[in-house]
Amino acid sequence: MSFLSLLALLGGCHNACQDLCYDMADYAEDCGLTVTSAAFDACMEAQEGDASREDRATCRQANDPELLRSEWSCADLESYWAE
Repeated sequence: MSFLSLLALLGGCHNACQDLCYDMADYAEDCGLTVTSAAFDACMEAQEGDASREDRATCRQANDPELLRSEWSCADLESYWAE
């Protein structure tokens, strides 16, 4: 089990957009990329708070790992997680 998946099991409540951070980080690891704790924390922090109803709906829809993998490449993730 990856480190980030373990964090998901141990973590508290998150919103759908924060859950997407976990999926993106897991996918990045599958691509052979390293997601630092600082980068992951920044993703979580950027997604906390009150998102609009539309944003939450978009995040819930994107929380399908197969959809994420069909729309994002490993190169996209490399750019996203770069510090």
